[in-house]
Amino acid sequence: MKGITLFFCLGLSFSVAAQSARQKKIDSVCNLITKYLNDKAYDSLYQLTGHVFRTRISASSFKRIAEEAYPPLGKVEKTILKGSAGETTWYKMFFPSQTLTLIISLDEQDKLGFFRLRKGKDNGKVASSNPLRTDIDRLVEGIARAYMEQENTVGLSIGIMVDGKEYFYGYGETALGNGRLPPSIR
Repeated sequence: MKGITLFFCLGLSFSVAAQSARQKKIDSVCNLITKYLNDKAYDSLYQLTGHVFRTRISASSFKRIAEEAYPPLGKVEKTILKGSAGETTWYKMFFPSQTLTLIISLDEQDKLGFFRLRKGKDNGKVASSNPLRTDIDRLVEGIARAYMEQENTVGLSIGIMVDGKEYFYGYGETALGNGRLPPSIR
């Protein structure tokens, strides 16, 4: 039994270390994005992108769009990690006149596979049936709020089973603007 426990603990520590190393890489790329936005170094920002990103937009198109969109925002004053789900990470970027959401993911070569800076939803105002009483509730809360950040997401119904116990949650609305919480399906 001691061997199994030790093996499990070692596996858990390697998993945490791997997540931590991955998050450090993503944070490092976020810091470079912040620097390049502040320096208006859009060519350098494009150099952070990977093959898939580059097949979707050329360097000249990216630079043209960036030169139109980013200077009016001013300099990034502060960047805060909001969360991550899967390979996607969200940051809040604070500019003098507004706060935007930076959404990024890295490819296998640690290059930007996805990069988007957009107005974020105020996830604090997203309705939820989650009572936030248990660790499971809090885990679901983090994942659901991150998922609700996606642009076209209006509502979410979640049902999970842990150790034979069922948990059900509703987030957002059943249709945009109707104010009705999605049912906690049972």
